[in-house]
Amino acid sequence: MAPINHLGLDDRTANSAAQLKVKFHVLTDVTAIDSRIVGALRLIQKSQSIQPSSIAAILNLSVSRFRHLFKKETGMSVRQYQKLVQLDRARELLQNSVLRVKEITAIIGISDVSHFTRDYKARYRETPSRTRALFGRR
Repeated sequence: MAPINHLGLDDRTANSAAQLKVKFHVLTDVTAIDSRIVGALRLIQKSQSIQPSSIAAILNLSVSRFRHLFKKETGMSVRQYQKLVQLDRARELLQNSVLRVKEITAIIGISDVSHFTRDYKARYRETPSRTRALFGRR
């Protein structure tokens, strides 16, 4: 039987739960994830445009080792996670500001509004305009 951690979960279950949390961009309990990757997740949240090579250097890992470890721990690539962070930030701005979609895309570092709209709709199953309308921010 696998050892039980402080959450009362065996390592395999805890790791799967942590991966699911990362996949849905919730960083509440990441105790089962390698501490270097937790640091990387925080760096990406602070600066969505940070390059994997910069993160790897900060963590004292080679770029290929960092990418491999990130994918192993989170189930997604660094770029996929960066995209999730950008889209979540955009959703927050759509809900809580009166900025235009074009202004929001510039803030989050995406230059193509149509590409942003397509990615946003794929993630949230609604357009940015619909999100804004639902929150009364026209």
